[in-house]
Amino acid sequence: MSEITLKALQFSSLCLIPNAGEHDRFEGFLVNLNGSKGTTPIKPIGGRVPDEAMALGTICDRLFSPDSPPRTISHEGAVYLASRSDMLDGRTMYMLNPIASDKPSLAKIMQQPLLAKHVHGLCSRPGIFLIASEHRQTRETYGAAAYLSVLDSKRGLGVAIDRDPVFNLGGQHGESAFSAHVDIANTTSASSVIRTQPSVIFMSALENEHEAHILLRAAANNIPCIVTVHAKDIPDAITTVTHLASKELNGTEDILQRAHFAQQINGALHIKLNETDPSKESRKIFDAKPKTDDASKLQTALIDLDHEILLSAIEHQTNQLKSSLQAANTQ
Repeated sequence: MSEITLKALQFSSLCLIPNAGEHDRFEGFLVNLNGSKGTTPIKPIGGRVPDEAMALGTICDRLFSPDSPPRTISHEGAVYLASRSDMLDGRTMYMLNPIASDKPSLAKIMQQPLLAKHVHGLCSRPGIFLIASEHRQTRETYGAAAYLSVLDSKRGLGVAIDRDPVFNLGGQHGESAFSAHVDIANTTSASSVIRTQPSVIFMSALENEHEAHILLRAAANNIPCIVTVHAKDIPDAITTVTHLASKELNGTEDILQRAHFAQQINGALHIKLNETDPSKESRKIFDAKPKTDDASKLQTALIDLDHEILLSAIEHQTNQLKSSLQAANTQ
């Protein structure tokens, strides 16, 4: 049986574990192979461990030491974001995320006039950029983040954390605006993304505490984050994210931590579609090759949050908390 090449497959991550003393020098698995959830061992592919996987493992062995940072590697025309992790059982694991080689250029995205002025600089400053979307069309509204997420080769690597990591604007893995996709349900993979320190992280339709935890960890590590939230407006989006992050922000320092969290939000975008079929219309607007005339159908309120106004009420609450604590200590 002829060997199936890795480049011909669709998967979000390749995990390789050195296997000293065995016939195959590496064992491992593919994450979300061909859109399926979970993992698939690499050995059944072609009846044995593919030569490509063996070669990639050998490259990782040569390049990585325990303290090595993540880096890109290329082999047989494919490019991967690779990192090394030390597992609890003492073994080493290499994680390789395919990087799309045909990302749309930033110039094409700049044809969208409503978003153009805010694309520049978003990926270069730490913090959280919220996209408040009024429709629960997770996949389609994720295209809003895609407009802000396209990176050219000079801007570095971007990682999308999503519930459906194979989905993207092109509909096929490898044709996305993102460098790599990670399933939000895979806690290990999502945490590994933060350790790789990508240039920017994109999250779609933040809905639960686990996702909020990933977002806060990324922001705490100074990784710019662009996140879509189902909300009626920007204040509602902020409230939603803060509520989901409540377990991370509780305790006696609750208000102080909330103030710090609010300071991490450096911008926001409100998206409202005026068409009766938001799913169909958003697919038109958020196409990988947007047309300028489609932009007229998008109603937006694009703002940079005024932190002085946003934090004034929180500061007042903080002072009240401090006064209460001081009064309690003097009794």
